[in-house]
Amino acid sequence: MDSMFPSPSRSYLAGCGDVYAAVASLLSAVDISHPFGSHDNTVAMNTLICCYSPARYHEDTDVGFGSSLTCCLLLLTLLGAVQSIVLPRTTILLVLFLTAFAWVAVVLMLLLAVRLRIILWDISQSFVLRLAITAFSIILVYAVGQVNVFTCRIDAPCTPLATNGSAPQWPHVGDHRACPLPQYVVLSCSLGYLAVAVFLRLPIAIKAALLTLMAIVYILLIELSHKQLFDCFDHRVHSIVPQHVLAVVYVIMFSVAVLIHGRQVEWTARLDFLWQMQANEEKRDMDALQHSNKRILFNLLPAHVATHFLDNQFRNNMDLYHQSYSRVGVVFASINNFSEFYSELDGNNQGVECLRLLNEIIADFDELLAEDRFRAIDKIKTVGSTYMAAVGLIPELKIQDDDNDATAGFYLGTLVEFVFAMREKLLNINENSYNNFMLRVGINIGHVVAGVIGARKPQYDIWGNTVNVASRMDSTGLPNHTQVTEEVYQVLKNYPYEFQCRGKVKVKGKGDMTTYFLTDRKQQGTIRVEELNSLRHNPNTSSKLRYFIASETAR
Repeated sequence: MDSMFPSPSRSYLAGCGDVYAAVASLLSAVDISHPFGSHDNTVAMNTLICCYSPARYHEDTDVGFGSSLTCCLLLLTLLGAVQSIVLPRTTILLVLFLTAFAWVAVVLMLLLAVRLRIILWDISQSFVLRLAITAFSIILVYAVGQVNVFTCRIDAPCTPLATNGSAPQWPHVGDHRACPLPQYVVLSCSLGYLAVAVFLRLPIAIKAALLTLMAIVYILLIELSHKQLFDCFDHRVHSIVPQHVLAVVYVIMFSVAVLIHGRQVEWTARLDFLWQMQANEEKRDMDALQHSNKRILFNLLPAHVATHFLDNQFRNNMDLYHQSYSRVGVVFASINNFSEFYSELDGNNQGVECLRLLNEIIADFDELLAEDRFRAIDKIKTVGSTYMAAVGLIPELKIQDDDNDATAGFYLGTLVEFVFAMREKLLNINENSYNNFMLRVGINIGHVVAGVIGARKPQYDIWGNTVNVASRMDSTGLPNHTQVTEEVYQVLKNYPYEFQCRGKVKVKGKGDMTTYFLTDRKQQGTIRVEELNSLRHNPNTSSKLRYFIASETAR
């Protein structure tokens, strides 16, 4: 990893403007061995992050808003206690304290109600409302800390300290408005500044404005209104450095300290926000990439096979995937005259237009498999203009061996209906493209072995004698005919389909085989009543199969 902060993606930066591009370049320039990079990069980063306030940063939820208000409430309680004990105890102090306490407490209760899902409107979601609540709370805390300073008696005579033995006696002990120790004015100012510091997400510009205003008020109070109290204290204790000067220095120093703290907090918060945005963007990109990879995997492999490889318990087990099936229906469908149609001429872009038409045909065949009635069928592959599919490979839709061919008949019937649908699709394409493509089909049923082969470009396929015979049924068949084996005929002979015995056919590797042509669906008038009744009342026939038979005989 060359840098601590990888740059945000281009798609996001394009939508956010040049500022994020500048942030990305600065983040990329930071070296991992020097977290803050060079001096120039540090200055540029500070200026950019602290002075630029993107709208998305302000719209982000302040998760610490409730905690800041809680600290403000505690600070308010402490400030009220100090004011009531040390400085003059007045009615206006009590009113302001109760008002501020009630205000902060109500806001906290509203936030708690949102957290407990009692109300739905979250006041902390709006930046403007959150800013208004923060500013008003700070002003209330400042007022509680400031109000009693104004009530100090400044016209009292400055008498020296009376001594009783070794302990000095302060004058005006019984007068609650007397302020013999003006240092508490500075302490009240410091407590008021803490109210600004506890709100961490308050923008630095607003913090600076509030601190400046508070500092100016305190300095004017010290230098103009209450300077006599400080001079009197200097006279009593014989101070070398005037207390009003020290008070002004303390106020300014504390203001600068709070301002530096606020700047550092906002710098860190905005940098964290940029990292969070970048992490969220990269997470969305990774989720989109993962979704795309899954979509490609589910297009390459059947759903149950892809799920096998995606399952957590199999991720560390990448051995050969294989599965044996006792009975699977296999179909080969070839456009036998496509080779005559294909030619590489300038008029068809060197054969590209021919391939485009073939792709349209295969895509139409694939669309049929998306229909719910053909959900039991899996496409295996296409070889040239030959389409290969099988039924009975999905674990929950297997062909059973112990139900007297009930499920075998149902799923083979589904495969036959798929062939009829393919013929209808091809007929529509012929009408629109003025061609005469013919479909030659071969079907067989029997034992197969399924598996995935290949480390790169893995391919799901099925093997076995059943597959070879089904391929021979296609290659030895006739155009616009569906040739099936004796096994398929025995399963479907009592179903509403018409068969024609072709007789003995020479099959490579198998010798002479008796095959049949599946010519069409049986018309309603060609089914014998006793045959139809036996099918409908067969106890081994599932409800889906009976519905299939009834619907097909009604066509």
